[in-house]
Amino acid sequence: MGQESNLGGTLCAPQCTGDPHAWHLGRRRCPLSKFQSNPGYGSCSGTRTALLLARLRGGPGAFDARDALELATLGGAACLGRDDIGSLAPGQAADLAVWSLQGVPFAGALSDPVEAWLRCGPVAARDTVVAGKTVVRDGCLTVPGVEEHLARHHRIASEWLAAAAV
Repeated sequence: MGQESNLGGTLCAPQCTGDPHAWHLGRRRCPLSKFQSNPGYGSCSGTRTALLLARLRGGPGAFDARDALELATLGGAACLGRDDIGSLAPGQAADLAVWSLQGVPFAGALSDPVEAWLRCGPVAARDTVVAGKTVVRDGCLTVPGVEEHLARHHRIASEWLAAAAV
């Protein structure tokens, strides 16, 4: 299983908050107890952080984009003790997000789509399917009531700001 990755403190495995089990990535052993997640910190950002910190500590070949993606998906599932999530395969419960690799932010990055996704950092998904239902199509939310929810949110946030005298 090789040597242990020393990525301590990296925000990567979703919802992993101290599970002592380790996730094995090919020849590397990555202790999941060192990985934390924050609900406000997107999985792309955390996965990119894991990739960059591993390369900073171990050099360009220490950890590649597919290692980071596997840690975030299968590793996150293992951390949660789940074998029904973490991959796209028959029988798996899977939500799906699709990002475009077109335009200026991804210019010259198409030789490796996984590396491009992690290094260039998509801002928003082009399409998202949750529990079999499309919730984002061509970058726009498709769920009903979005405008009403946003108006309610704005009203409540305004009330809080006024109450705080900000």
